[in-house]
Amino acid sequence: MPPKNRFTRLTLIRLLSAVVLLAVTILAGSFVFSRGGDPAALATGEVPPGESLRAPEEERSSESAIVSVKEDGGEEAVLPEEAGDPAEAEDPTEPEGPVEAEDPAEPEDPAEAEDPADSEDPAEAEDPAQPEDPVEAEDPAQPEDPVEAEDPAQSEAPMEAEDPNGTEETEPADEPTVTEDPAGPEETTPPEENETAGPEESGEAEPGQGDTPDPEQPPAPNDPKAAILAEREPLLPAHVATGIFRDAAGAAVSYTWGEPVPETTPTDDGWFSDAVFVGNSLFDGLWLYGNIKGGSFLSAKSISVNNIMKEAPINKGGVYLTIPEALSLKQYRKVYVMLGVNELILAPASYYESYASLIDTIRELQPGAEIYIQSITPVTRETSENNVYVNQANILAFNEQLRLLSADKQVYYINIHDELMDEEGFLPDDKAFDGIHLLRSYYEKWCDYLRCHTITEVNQ
Repeated sequence: MPPKNRFTRLTLIRLLSAVVLLAVTILAGSFVFSRGGDPAALATGEVPPGESLRAPEEERSSESAIVSVKEDGGEEAVLPEEAGDPAEAEDPTEPEGPVEAEDPAEPEDPAEAEDPADSEDPAEAEDPAQPEDPVEAEDPAQPEDPVEAEDPAQSEAPMEAEDPNGTEETEPADEPTVTEDPAGPEETTPPEENETAGPEESGEAEPGQGDTPDPEQPPAPNDPKAAILAEREPLLPAHVATGIFRDAAGAAVSYTWGEPVPETTPTDDGWFSDAVFVGNSLFDGLWLYGNIKGGSFLSAKSISVNNIMKEAPINKGGVYLTIPEALSLKQYRKVYVMLGVNELILAPASYYESYASLIDTIRELQPGAEIYIQSITPVTRETSENNVYVNQANILAFNEQLRLLSADKQVYYINIHDELMDEEGFLPDDKAFDGIHLLRSYYEKWCDYLRCHTITEVNQ
Protein backbone atom coordinates (compact mmCIF):
# COMPACT_ATOMS: atom_id res chain seq x y z
CA MET A 1 0.00 0.00 0.00
CA PRO A 2 1.46 3.42 -0.92
CA PRO A 3 2.64 5.41 2.12
CA LYS A 4 0.18 8.22 1.43
CA ASN A 5 -2.80 5.90 1.42
CA ARG A 6 -1.54 4.13 4.50
CA PHE A 7 -1.18 7.44 6.35
CA THR A 8 -4.65 8.48 5.32
CA ARG A 9 -6.15 5.18 6.47
CA LEU A 10 -4.36 5.32 9.83
CA THR A 11 -5.51 8.87 10.42
CA LEU A 12 -9.08 7.96 9.61
CA ILE A 13 -9.01 4.94 11.93
CA ARG A 14 -7.57 7.02 14.77
CA LEU A 15 -10.20 9.73 14.32
CA LEU A 16 -13.00 7.17 14.28
CA SER A 17 -11.54 5.48 17.34
CA ALA A 18 -11.38 8.79 19.19
CA VAL A 19 -14.98 9.57 18.23
CA VAL A 20 -16.16 6.15 19.38
CA LEU A 21 -14.15 6.47 22.62
CA LEU A 22 -15.59 9.93 23.28
CA ALA A 23 -19.15 8.73 22.66
CA VAL A 24 -18.74 5.69 24.83
CA THR A 25 -17.09 7.79 27.55
CA ILE A 26 -19.94 10.30 27.54
CA LEU A 27 -22.53 7.54 27.72
CA ALA A 28 -20.62 5.77 30.49
CA GLY A 29 -20.14 9.02 32.41
CA SER A 30 -23.85 9.78 32.20
CA PHE A 31 -24.59 6.31 33.51
CA VAL A 32 -22.09 6.70 36.34
CA PHE A 33 -23.46 10.06 37.42
CA SER A 34 -26.98 8.70 37.40
CA ARG A 35 -25.81 5.86 39.65
CA GLY A 36 -23.87 8.07 42.08
CA GLY A 37 -20.34 7.28 40.81
CA ASP A 38 -17.25 9.47 40.95
CA PRO A 39 -15.67 10.45 37.62
CA ALA A 40 -12.40 11.23 39.37
CA ALA A 41 -12.28 7.72 40.74
CA LEU A 42 -12.86 6.39 37.26
CA ALA A 43 -9.94 8.32 35.88
CA THR A 44 -7.53 7.19 38.56
CA GLY A 45 -8.78 3.63 38.67
CA GLU A 46 -9.82 3.88 42.32
CA VAL A 47 -12.90 1.91 43.10
CA PRO A 48 -15.24 2.86 45.97
CA PRO A 49 -15.66 0.26 48.68
CA GLY A 50 -18.30 -2.28 47.84
CA GLU A 51 -17.55 -2.16 44.04
CA SER A 52 -15.34 -4.41 41.93
CA LEU A 53 -13.32 -3.86 38.80
CA ARG A 54 -13.98 -7.44 37.80
CA ALA A 55 -17.20 -8.45 36.22
CA PRO A 56 -18.77 -11.79 37.08
CA GLU A 57 -17.35 -14.74 35.20
CA GLU A 58 -20.55 -15.41 33.28
CA GLU A 59 -20.73 -11.82 32.08
CA ARG A 60 -17.09 -11.75 30.99
CA SER A 61 -17.53 -14.95 29.05
CA SER A 62 -20.56 -13.63 27.19
CA GLU A 63 -19.20 -10.23 26.26
CA SER A 64 -18.58 -9.42 22.66
CA ALA A 65 -15.12 -8.70 21.33
CA ILE A 66 -13.42 -5.80 23.02
CA VAL A 67 -10.88 -3.28 21.91
CA SER A 68 -8.02 -2.41 24.28
CA VAL A 69 -6.70 1.10 24.25
CA LYS A 70 -3.38 1.63 25.99
CA GLU A 71 -3.34 4.65 28.28
CA ASP A 72 -0.32 6.70 29.23
CA GLY A 73 -0.47 5.43 32.81
CA GLY A 74 -0.14 1.83 31.64
CA GLU A 75 -3.68 0.87 32.63
CA GLU A 76 -6.30 -0.51 30.34
CA ALA A 77 -9.78 0.84 29.79
CA VAL A 78 -12.13 -1.81 28.48
CA LEU A 79 -14.57 -0.58 25.86
CA PRO A 80 -17.26 -2.58 24.11
CA GLU A 81 -16.56 -2.79 20.42
CA GLU A 82 -19.14 -1.32 18.07
CA ALA A 83 -19.99 -4.38 16.02
CA GLY A 84 -20.63 -3.99 12.32
CA ASP A 85 -18.82 -0.64 11.88
CA PRO A 86 -16.37 -1.11 8.98
CA ALA A 87 -14.45 1.97 10.01
CA GLU A 88 -13.41 0.35 13.23
CA ALA A 89 -12.39 -3.06 11.86
CA GLU A 90 -8.66 -3.58 12.15
CA ASP A 91 -6.47 -4.48 9.25
CA PRO A 92 -4.85 -7.74 10.23
CA THR A 93 -1.76 -6.73 8.31
CA GLU A 94 -1.26 -3.61 10.35
CA PRO A 95 0.37 -3.59 13.75
CA GLU A 96 -1.81 -2.94 16.71
CA GLY A 97 0.41 -0.33 18.26
CA PRO A 98 -0.62 2.67 16.15
CA VAL A 99 -4.26 1.79 16.52
CA GLU A 100 -4.21 1.32 20.28
CA ALA A 101 -1.79 4.01 21.27
CA GLU A 102 -3.20 7.45 22.06
CA ASP A 103 -1.39 10.56 21.05
CA PRO A 104 0.65 11.61 24.09
CA ALA A 105 0.06 15.21 23.19
CA GLU A 106 -3.67 14.75 23.55
CA PRO A 107 -4.31 13.18 26.96
CA GLU A 108 -7.80 12.14 27.55
CA ASP A 109 -9.90 14.13 30.09
CA PRO A 110 -9.72 12.12 33.34
CA ALA A 111 -13.35 12.82 33.93
CA GLU A 112 -14.13 11.09 30.65
CA ALA A 113 -12.05 7.97 31.26
CA GLU A 114 -14.32 5.07 31.89
CA ASP A 115 -13.76 2.78 34.83
CA PRO A 116 -14.11 -0.80 33.62
CA ALA A 117 -16.34 -1.53 36.54
CA ASP A 118 -18.73 1.23 35.48
CA SER A 119 -19.27 -0.32 32.05
CA GLU A 120 -21.37 -2.86 33.82
CA ASP A 121 -24.56 -2.51 35.77
CA PRO A 122 -23.59 -2.01 39.45
CA ALA A 123 -26.63 -4.00 40.45
CA GLU A 124 -25.26 -6.98 38.50
CA ALA A 125 -21.52 -6.59 39.16
CA GLU A 126 -21.36 -6.98 42.91
CA ASP A 127 -18.50 -8.17 45.00
CA PRO A 128 -19.69 -11.45 46.61
CA ALA A 129 -18.33 -10.16 49.93
CA GLN A 130 -20.71 -7.21 49.83
CA PRO A 131 -24.33 -8.40 50.30
CA GLU A 132 -25.90 -4.97 50.12
CA ASP A 133 -26.82 -3.07 46.99
CA PRO A 134 -23.98 -0.60 46.18
CA VAL A 135 -26.57 2.03 45.53
CA GLU A 136 -27.80 1.78 49.14
CA ALA A 137 -24.47 0.98 50.81
CA GLU A 138 -22.13 3.69 49.56
CA ASP A 139 -18.98 5.05 51.07
CA PRO A 140 -19.90 8.34 52.79
CA ALA A 141 -16.57 9.72 51.63
CA GLN A 142 -17.65 9.49 47.96
CA PRO A 143 -19.66 12.48 46.70
CA GLU A 144 -23.07 11.64 45.46
CA ASP A 145 -25.67 13.20 43.29
CA PRO A 146 -26.92 16.32 45.18
CA VAL A 147 -30.46 15.04 44.92
CA GLU A 148 -29.67 11.77 46.64
CA ALA A 149 -26.57 12.53 48.73
CA GLU A 150 -26.99 13.28 52.41
CA ASP A 151 -24.61 13.99 55.22
CA PRO A 152 -23.60 10.64 56.74
CA ALA A 153 -24.04 12.20 60.20
CA GLN A 154 -27.69 12.82 59.51
CA SER A 155 -30.32 10.12 59.75
CA GLU A 156 -31.77 8.92 56.46
CA ALA A 157 -35.17 7.63 55.54
CA PRO A 158 -36.12 4.53 57.55
CA MET A 159 -36.50 2.33 54.46
CA GLU A 160 -33.22 3.44 52.79
CA ALA A 161 -30.90 4.29 55.65
CA GLU A 162 -27.99 2.00 56.30
CA ASP A 163 -25.01 2.29 58.55
CA PRO A 164 -22.00 3.70 56.60
CA ASN A 165 -20.06 0.58 57.63
CA GLY A 166 -22.43 -1.64 55.70
CA THR A 167 -24.65 -2.86 58.54
CA GLU A 168 -28.13 -3.95 57.73
CA GLU A 169 -30.94 -1.47 57.97
CA THR A 170 -33.00 -1.54 61.16
CA GLU A 171 -36.53 -0.42 61.86
CA PRO A 172 -36.89 2.73 64.00
CA ALA A 173 -37.24 1.93 67.69
CA ASP A 174 -40.14 4.36 68.06
CA GLU A 175 -42.44 2.64 65.60
CA PRO A 176 -46.01 3.89 66.39
CA THR A 177 -47.35 0.40 66.86
CA VAL A 178 -44.68 -0.54 69.43
CA THR A 179 -45.77 0.59 72.89
CA GLU A 180 -43.54 -1.40 75.22
CA ASP A 181 -40.49 0.10 76.87
CA PRO A 182 -37.51 -1.54 75.08
CA ALA A 183 -35.27 -1.02 78.11
CA GLY A 184 -37.70 -1.82 80.87
CA PRO A 185 -38.95 -5.10 82.31
CA GLU A 186 -42.00 -6.81 81.00
CA GLU A 187 -45.17 -4.86 81.51
CA THR A 188 -47.19 -6.09 84.44
CA THR A 189 -50.86 -6.67 83.80
CA PRO A 190 -53.60 -5.96 86.34
CA PRO A 191 -55.88 -8.69 87.67
CA GLU A 192 -58.31 -10.38 85.30
CA GLU A 193 -61.21 -8.17 86.29
CA ASN A 194 -59.28 -5.12 85.08
CA GLU A 195 -58.66 -6.35 81.55
CA THR A 196 -61.49 -4.27 80.15
CA ALA A 197 -59.95 -0.97 81.22
CA GLY A 198 -59.35 1.38 78.29
CA PRO A 199 -55.91 1.73 76.65
CA GLU A 200 -55.97 5.46 77.33
CA GLU A 201 -55.27 4.71 80.97
CA SER A 202 -51.60 4.18 80.16
CA GLY A 203 -49.48 4.98 77.14
CA GLU A 204 -47.71 1.63 77.48
CA ALA A 205 -50.78 -0.57 77.71
CA GLU A 206 -51.92 -2.57 74.73
CA PRO A 207 -55.54 -2.35 73.60
CA GLY A 208 -57.84 -4.15 75.97
CA GLN A 209 -55.54 -3.74 78.97
CA GLY A 210 -55.33 -1.04 81.64
CA ASP A 211 -53.65 -0.11 84.88
CA THR A 212 -56.61 1.29 86.84
CA PRO A 213 -58.89 -0.78 89.07
CA ASP A 214 -62.22 -1.95 87.76
CA PRO A 215 -64.91 0.66 88.58
CA GLU A 216 -66.90 -2.10 90.30
CA GLN A 217 -64.06 -2.73 92.74
CA PRO A 218 -63.71 -0.22 95.62
CA PRO A 219 -60.51 1.76 95.12
CA ALA A 220 -57.80 1.74 97.75
CA PRO A 221 -58.32 4.63 100.15
CA ASN A 222 -56.04 7.34 98.82
CA ASP A 223 -58.03 10.15 100.48
CA PRO A 224 -56.81 10.86 104.03
CA LYS A 225 -60.37 11.51 105.18
CA ALA A 226 -61.57 8.23 103.67
CA ALA A 227 -58.73 6.41 105.42
CA ILE A 228 -59.73 7.94 108.77
CA LEU A 229 -63.42 7.20 108.33
CA ALA A 230 -62.61 3.63 107.34
CA GLU A 231 -61.39 3.07 110.91
CA ARG A 232 -64.77 3.67 112.57
CA GLU A 233 -65.61 1.55 115.57
CA PRO A 234 -68.40 -1.00 115.07
CA LEU A 235 -71.83 0.27 116.03
CA LEU A 236 -73.21 -0.68 119.42
CA PRO A 237 -76.53 -2.52 119.68
CA ALA A 238 -79.51 -0.18 119.61
CA HIS A 239 -80.85 1.06 122.91
CA VAL A 240 -84.23 -0.53 123.68
CA ALA A 241 -86.63 1.59 125.75
CA THR A 242 -88.13 0.10 128.88
CA GLY A 243 -89.59 3.15 130.62
CA ILE A 244 -87.50 2.43 133.74
CA PHE A 245 -85.15 5.30 134.68
CA ARG A 246 -82.32 5.48 137.16
CA ASP A 247 -79.70 8.04 138.12
CA ALA A 248 -75.93 7.60 138.16
CA ALA A 249 -76.07 6.05 141.62
CA GLY A 250 -78.65 3.48 140.44
CA ALA A 251 -81.57 5.07 142.29
CA ALA A 252 -84.94 5.01 140.56
CA VAL A 253 -86.03 8.23 138.88
CA SER A 254 -89.54 9.21 137.80
CA TYR A 255 -89.36 10.84 134.40
CA THR A 256 -91.73 11.85 131.59
CA TRP A 257 -90.40 12.62 128.10
CA GLY A 258 -90.54 16.35 127.38
CA GLU A 259 -90.04 17.37 130.99
CA PRO A 260 -86.76 18.69 132.42
CA VAL A 261 -84.54 16.03 133.98
CA PRO A 262 -85.10 16.23 137.75
CA GLU A 263 -82.36 16.69 140.31
CA THR A 264 -80.63 13.44 141.32
CA THR A 265 -77.90 12.26 143.62
CA PRO A 266 -74.64 14.06 142.75
CA THR A 267 -72.07 11.90 141.00
CA ASP A 268 -68.42 12.17 140.06
CA ASP A 269 -66.93 12.61 136.59
CA GLY A 270 -66.97 8.88 136.00
CA TRP A 271 -70.48 9.50 134.68
CA PHE A 272 -68.98 11.36 131.68
CA SER A 273 -66.35 8.77 130.78
CA ASP A 274 -68.49 7.41 127.95
CA ALA A 275 -70.10 10.76 127.06
CA VAL A 276 -69.52 13.19 124.15
CA PHE A 277 -70.55 16.87 124.01
CA VAL A 278 -71.75 18.10 120.59
CA GLY A 279 -72.41 21.79 120.18
CA ASN A 280 -71.39 25.40 119.60
CA SER A 281 -68.93 27.80 121.25
CA LEU A 282 -70.75 27.56 124.60
CA PHE A 283 -69.58 23.94 124.79
CA ASP A 284 -66.09 25.18 123.90
CA GLY A 285 -66.22 27.27 127.05
CA LEU A 286 -67.53 24.32 129.05
CA TRP A 287 -64.55 22.29 127.87
CA LEU A 288 -62.04 25.07 128.57
CA TYR A 289 -63.33 26.42 131.89
CA GLY A 290 -65.57 23.70 133.28
CA ASN A 291 -64.09 21.00 135.47
CA ILE A 292 -65.52 17.92 133.73
CA LYS A 293 -62.94 15.18 133.38
CA GLY A 294 -63.11 12.27 131.00
CA GLY A 295 -65.73 13.51 128.49
CA SER A 296 -65.12 14.10 124.77
CA PHE A 297 -66.02 17.40 123.09
CA LEU A 298 -66.97 17.90 119.43
CA SER A 299 -67.83 21.60 119.36
CA ALA A 300 -66.90 24.71 117.42
CA LYS A 301 -67.65 28.37 117.05
CA SER A 302 -70.67 29.39 114.91
CA ILE A 303 -71.95 25.82 114.55
CA SER A 304 -75.72 25.55 114.13
CA VAL A 305 -78.29 22.94 113.19
CA ASN A 306 -78.15 24.31 109.64
CA ASN A 307 -74.41 23.97 109.00
CA ILE A 308 -73.35 21.15 111.31
CA MET A 309 -73.53 18.64 108.45
CA LYS A 310 -71.37 20.80 106.14
CA GLU A 311 -68.79 22.68 108.20
CA ALA A 312 -65.62 20.73 109.02
CA PRO A 313 -64.07 22.23 112.18
CA ILE A 314 -62.74 19.04 113.81
CA ASN A 315 -59.01 18.53 113.22
CA LYS A 316 -58.11 14.85 113.17
CA GLY A 317 -54.40 14.47 112.49
CA GLY A 318 -54.37 17.37 110.04
CA VAL A 319 -57.59 16.22 108.34
CA TYR A 320 -60.71 18.30 109.01
CA LEU A 321 -63.97 16.50 109.59
CA THR A 322 -67.54 17.58 110.11
CA ILE A 323 -68.91 17.00 113.60
CA PRO A 324 -71.08 14.05 112.46
CA GLU A 325 -68.06 12.50 110.71
CA ALA A 326 -65.98 12.83 113.86
CA LEU A 327 -68.88 11.51 115.93
CA SER A 328 -69.01 8.35 113.80
CA LEU A 329 -65.44 7.34 114.67
CA LYS A 330 -66.18 6.22 118.22
CA GLN A 331 -69.18 4.71 119.97
CA TYR A 332 -70.55 6.45 123.08
CA ARG A 333 -73.29 5.75 125.65
CA LYS A 334 -74.29 9.39 126.19
CA VAL A 335 -74.50 12.29 123.71
CA TYR A 336 -75.06 15.81 125.12
CA VAL A 337 -76.20 18.37 122.52
CA MET A 338 -76.14 22.18 122.84
CA LEU A 339 -77.33 24.16 119.79
CA GLY A 340 -79.60 27.18 119.47
CA VAL A 341 -78.01 30.57 120.09
CA ASN A 342 -76.77 30.82 116.48
CA GLU A 343 -80.20 29.78 115.18
CA LEU A 344 -82.23 32.54 116.82
CA ILE A 345 -82.63 34.27 113.45
CA LEU A 346 -84.70 31.27 112.25
CA ALA A 347 -88.35 30.65 112.70
CA PRO A 348 -88.97 28.33 115.71
CA ALA A 349 -90.66 25.71 113.50
CA SER A 350 -87.65 25.63 111.15
CA TYR A 351 -85.36 25.26 114.14
CA TYR A 352 -87.43 22.31 115.35
CA GLU A 353 -87.29 20.49 112.00
CA SER A 354 -83.54 20.93 111.59
CA TYR A 355 -82.90 19.82 115.15
CA ALA A 356 -85.14 16.77 114.72
CA SER A 357 -83.17 15.76 111.60
CA LEU A 358 -79.94 16.06 113.56
CA ILE A 359 -81.33 13.78 116.29
CA ASP A 360 -82.09 11.14 113.66
CA THR A 361 -78.52 11.40 112.34
CA ILE A 362 -77.07 11.00 115.83
CA ARG A 363 -79.18 7.92 116.42
CA GLU A 364 -77.92 6.37 113.21
CA LEU A 365 -74.31 7.05 114.17
CA GLN A 366 -74.75 6.16 117.87
CA PRO A 367 -77.51 3.51 118.11
CA GLY A 368 -76.51 2.46 121.62
CA ALA A 369 -76.36 5.98 123.10
CA GLU A 370 -78.90 8.06 125.01
CA ILE A 371 -79.28 11.69 123.90
CA TYR A 372 -79.48 14.73 126.20
CA ILE A 373 -80.49 18.06 124.61
CA GLN A 374 -79.80 21.17 126.63
CA SER A 375 -81.75 24.41 126.65
CA ILE A 376 -80.35 27.67 125.28
CA THR A 377 -78.64 29.63 128.03
CA PRO A 378 -79.91 33.10 128.99
CA VAL A 379 -78.30 36.37 127.89
CA THR A 380 -77.83 39.59 129.79
CA ARG A 381 -80.54 42.23 129.88
CA GLU A 382 -78.45 44.64 127.84
CA THR A 383 -77.93 42.05 125.10
CA SER A 384 -81.59 41.08 125.08
CA GLU A 385 -82.81 44.67 124.80
CA ASN A 386 -80.40 45.66 122.02
CA ASN A 387 -80.50 42.62 119.75
CA VAL A 388 -83.33 41.84 117.35
CA TYR A 389 -82.81 38.07 117.43
CA VAL A 390 -80.69 37.21 120.44
CA ASN A 391 -83.14 38.23 123.08
CA GLN A 392 -84.99 36.64 125.95
CA ALA A 393 -88.30 36.22 124.12
CA ASN A 394 -86.75 34.24 121.26
CA ILE A 395 -84.72 32.14 123.66
CA LEU A 396 -87.83 31.11 125.60
CA ALA A 397 -89.67 30.28 122.35
CA PHE A 398 -86.84 28.11 121.09
CA ASN A 399 -86.53 26.35 124.42
CA GLU A 400 -90.18 25.42 124.16
CA GLN A 401 -89.41 23.80 120.79
CA LEU A 402 -86.68 21.81 122.50
CA ARG A 403 -89.10 20.59 125.13
CA LEU A 404 -91.51 19.44 122.43
CA LEU A 405 -88.67 17.80 120.57
CA SER A 406 -87.72 15.94 123.75
CA ALA A 407 -91.20 14.49 123.97
CA ASP A 408 -91.44 13.61 120.25
CA LYS A 409 -88.01 12.05 119.88
CA GLN A 410 -87.82 10.67 123.43
CA VAL A 411 -84.58 12.38 124.33
CA TYR A 412 -83.76 13.93 127.70
CA TYR A 413 -84.28 17.66 128.17
CA ILE A 414 -81.86 19.42 130.54
CA ASN A 415 -83.05 22.91 131.48
CA ILE A 416 -79.76 24.71 132.19
CA HIS A 417 -81.42 28.05 131.33
CA ASP A 418 -83.30 28.31 134.60
CA GLU A 419 -80.20 27.37 136.58
CA LEU A 420 -78.13 30.26 135.14
CA MET A 421 -80.74 33.07 135.03
CA ASP A 422 -81.31 35.67 137.73
CA GLU A 423 -84.63 36.67 139.31
CA GLU A 424 -85.68 38.55 136.19
CA GLY A 425 -84.83 35.73 133.80
CA PHE A 426 -81.55 37.20 132.45
CA LEU A 427 -77.95 36.19 132.75
CA PRO A 428 -76.26 38.27 135.45
CA ASP A 429 -74.15 41.03 133.91
CA ASP A 430 -71.11 40.07 135.95
CA LYS A 431 -71.24 36.42 134.80
CA ALA A 432 -70.71 37.02 131.06
CA PHE A 433 -67.92 38.90 129.25
CA ASP A 434 -69.94 39.66 126.07
CA GLY A 435 -73.54 39.27 127.24
CA ILE A 436 -73.75 35.67 125.90
CA HIS A 437 -70.66 33.63 126.81
CA LEU A 438 -70.10 32.78 130.44
CA LEU A 439 -67.25 33.46 132.79
CA ARG A 440 -65.38 30.60 134.44
CA SER A 441 -67.48 30.54 137.59
CA TYR A 442 -70.67 30.02 135.63
CA TYR A 443 -69.15 27.30 133.48
CA GLU A 444 -68.26 25.53 136.72
CA LYS A 445 -71.83 26.03 137.94
CA TRP A 446 -73.07 24.48 134.70
CA CYS A 447 -70.85 21.40 135.24
CA ASP A 448 -72.11 21.00 138.78
CA TYR A 449 -75.67 21.09 137.51
CA LEU A 450 -74.95 18.24 135.08
CA ARG A 451 -73.44 16.12 137.83
CA CYS A 452 -76.64 16.26 139.91
CA HIS A 453 -79.05 15.81 136.96
CA THR A 454 -78.13 12.40 135.71
CA ILE A 455 -80.59 9.94 134.28
CA THR A 456 -80.51 6.79 132.23
CA GLU A 457 -83.12 4.37 131.02
CA VAL A 458 -82.62 0.73 131.84
CA ASN A 459 -81.77 -0.96 128.59
CA GLN A 460 -83.67 -4.11 127.76
